[in-house]
Amino acid sequence: MVSKTTWIVADTHLTRDPEGTLFGVVVRIQAERARSFLEANARKGDSLVLLGDISNDDSQESYRCAESLFGSIVSDIELVPGNHDGQLFETLQFFRPCPRSRPGPNGWQFHFLDSRGDGEEGRLSRRTLSYLGEAIPADTKHNHAIFFHHDCLQPFPAGRIGLVEGGNELVELVLSRSTSRFAIFCAHRHQSFAFGLGNITFHSVGAVSCQFEFDGEIPQLSSPAIEISEVRFLDGHISVHRHRIDQ
Repeated sequence: MVSKTTWIVADTHLTRDPEGTLFGVVVRIQAERARSFLEANARKGDSLVLLGDISNDDSQESYRCAESLFGSIVSDIELVPGNHDGQLFETLQFFRPCPRSRPGPNGWQFHFLDSRGDGEEGRLSRRTLSYLGEAIPADTKHNHAIFFHHDCLQPFPAGRIGLVEGGNELVELVLSRSTSRFAIFCAHRHQSFAFGLGNITFHSVGAVSCQFEFDGEIPQLSSPAIEISEVRFLDGHISVHRHRIDQ
């Protein structure tokens, strides 16, 4: 039986240096705290999605650290690359190329996309959108969850924009499949929020490393708290609980 629960861990930003920091926060300590939380709360058969920016410097040491921290909590692990994850991302032991799709629980279908573009900006390529159009046919009878790193929509004031290309086409495609429900999960902003549009719910998940606020396009430290999302995929709807772990 496929577990109904998926845990989402995003933006660990691990580095080669065990004492490496992001806005003064030691990222490896944050990731270790996230692992301890998951070990205490994840159940056998749950799944885990690492939603990008696993590394901050695309180093072998950072990816080996991610494997040792998260590789044995559950057996079902999915990877999505972020803008800080480079060529060495493919050396992770649970790496599989994106885009790809797989069945989820209760009639849901899961889709994992690579939204990396130039620098920090995100893009959904024509190839990725074409793949998604075939993976989600117009007469689909399933509900669908789509995972990629760069935030598709932003709260006002938006500040830094995540996905600069392909977002409109994605929304148009999903809205055209009006008989199904869609949940889109993104990260990148180090901020958590959710809102709906028609048959879509958009979820921006918080970060493990630290949380941001924005002064225009410039990120600033908002909180050193950890955020991990627990998503239950139920019959026709989802339940999302954001676990915030303060220091």
